[in-house]
Amino acid sequence: MLRRSNDDIAVVFVGKAKIKALNKRYRAIDKVTDVLSFPAGEKGDLGDIFIAPAVARARAAARGSSYKDHLALLIVHSVLHLAGYDHHAEADSRAMAKMEKKILSSF
Repeated sequence: MLRRSNDDIAVVFVGKAKIKALNKRYRAIDKVTDVLSFPAGEKGDLGDIFIAPAVARARAAARGSSYKDHLALLIVHSVLHLAGYDHHAEADSRAMAKMEKKILSSF
């Protein structure tokens, strides 16, 4: 359960070239993505979220979603990653999706 209250998160908006370079450097994936999150190791810091608006807009349009709604999903999804959630195993994926839905429905 996400219950942290005093942790900082940086949200940085970057271009396609920057998000691609970050994805290649830290995940060994040589392509653009809409969002990346990096946990911080320092107390009081939850981590950093990098968002590529151009990619996020295109993905939102492809999914029939508004940019605003997709951006909210990306931020919630990334914050959950920073808080320790992941979606590698099916049960973890379901738990993370349930938490995303709960948070997004409160907006």
